[in-house]
Amino acid sequence: MKKIFWFLVSFAIAAGLGAVLHNTWKTTEYFQSQGREATLKVGKKYNASRWSSPIPLKQIHAYTATLLPDHEVLIESDQDLAEGKEYFVRFLTRDVAAEGRALSRRALVNTIRLKSEADGTPVKLADTDLMDRAVAKAMGPPAEGVYVAPRAVAEAAPDHAKPTVPFLIAGAKSPAWEIIWNNSTTGEVIVAVAWGFVAAFFFLHALSTPLLPGRGNLSERKDFVHPSQRRIDPDAPDAPSAKIKYKPSPANSHLVDAPPPKPAAIPLPPGAKIAEPKTKDADDSRAVTAPPFVAPTSGNEPSLKLKRKSASAGDSAPTPPPAQSGNPPPQA
Repeated sequence: MKKIFWFLVSFAIAAGLGAVLHNTWKTTEYFQSQGREATLKVGKKYNASRWSSPIPLKQIHAYTATLLPDHEVLIESDQDLAEGKEYFVRFLTRDVAAEGRALSRRALVNTIRLKSEADGTPVKLADTDLMDRAVAKAMGPPAEGVYVAPRAVAEAAPDHAKPTVPFLIAGAKSPAWEIIWNNSTTGEVIVAVAWGFVAAFFFLHALSTPLLPGRGNLSERKDFVHPSQRRIDPDAPDAPSAKIKYKPSPANSHLVDAPPPKPAAIPLPPGAKIAEPKTKDADDSRAVTAPPFVAPTSGNEPSLKLKRKSASAGDSAPTPPPAQSGNPPPQA
């Protein structure tokens, strides 16, 4: 039930804002259809200003103005109008002014009426007038014979009991949304935006409220544990591997040379044949080893004869070279 209730509250607040905006739009269209166009030339500003009622949302200022071409009027507006500037307006005549005020839910504070003698003449006070008056009151009356110039005082406030007609600042071809924007103050815009935020807040609150609070959701159960607070046990360690038993080696086994490993056989591709080694002939020129030396046995072969040099008396006889086995020594 709470969810439905907050939805209804949000819809009611949004409907109230929509009704105000819709009424403002209809009032603007009424001014466009029933109002008259005119041009106001703003004059001096009165010092007396007042706040709107019953809600003090806007400050209303009074100005002297001229309704072109030559009608002296007194206007009140919540806008800060510049002196000497011309503004295009749409105002309602007296026969439809009462109907226009009854149609609008917003207070039509922009009013216009003819200026009378009782309204007085606007007097421009100095920016330091309030401070000067406080200082003069604190210092007391001046000494005897001192001349003090009279201070300017505020004029008589405009009479609010006289009948007025409402007007809006609007051009001849201005659309309704532009007229609403030109006649809205900063306070009204802030109130409208805050109103919309309140409606959105209650709507979001209604979305987050459970429809059946008794059931509860997953996070409201007694055994609910947030994933960040769950205990995660570590994985069990792997089973220990089998122990390797030690076998003592025979004595001096480290001195025996281990046979060299056999080279890995390289597999031949399918269909290949092993070539047989070729035999070499005895006179093959590619042989790299010479045949063994065989000594001649016949006496026809020439022999090398060496003559021994006679040794002098002082020289010692040379030592003969040792005889080689298998070959007879050469004869002298």
